Amino acid sequence: MFFLYIFIGLCSFIITSKLVPKTIKLGNKFSILDQPDSRKQHKNPLVRIGGLSIFIGFFISFAIGFLLLNLTGLENIDTSLILLVLCSISAFFVMGFADDMYQLSPIGRLFLQIVISSIAFNQGISISNINFSVASSDISIEINSILNYVLTLIWLVGIPNAINWIDGLDGL
Repeated sequence: MFFLYIFIGLCSFIITSKLVPKTIKLGNKFSILDQPDSRKQHKNPLVRIGGLSIFIGFFISFAIGFLLLNLTGLENIDTSLILLVLCSISAFFVMGFADDMYQLSPIGRLFLQIVISSIAFNQGISISNINFSVASSDISIEINSILNYVLTLIWLVGIPNAINWIDGLDGL
């Protein structure tokens, strides 16, 4: 099983590595560039759509992994949960891609992220308990529904935004 996960990670790395130069050419061809300014670290224009390579690499390798796990029968996979996760990730990607192309307002993006995360929560993606089994044997804390929703939103909306706001580097 461990080697299967390594294989999937390598697939993702190889696919993404092969797509990055093509994405850079595409961005340059259509002038989808981020211009330097006082807030940014880069001195020359950079292609804005680098996330496209990462998304496609992830998506293809995820599909390969899903098919291999189904074919081997090693894991019992909840297909509806996998589709929900992929739809949520795709919605976040499309929103980010649209922001790269059209400079969406931060408030509008935040609103869309909350809507996407709320739909994902409503469909079953949530932080419903905290498990401390690594520290000791089978200690788990159940979380009430309101705190569950808040923690899920913080994780799905807050963490990506925190990383995006503090890194100051395009494409990280």
